Amino acid sequence: METEFVCHTTSLESAISIFGCGSLSLPVKARGMSAQELSKETRNAANDPEYYFEYIMFV
Repeated sequence: METEFVCHTTSLESAISIFGCGSLSLPVKARGMSAQELSKETRNAANDPEYYFEYIMFV
């Protein structure tokens, strides 16, 4: 089965921004925050661990 897009937990605004810029970036670089800070944010709805913010993951 082929898919055109892979979905992950994100807000509608973030998804629109991703499609608009046409690229992905590491969360720590894109947001200018440490992985520890990002993991503790309320927007981390999936409760991802710190190290997840150091990678771009495709599943």
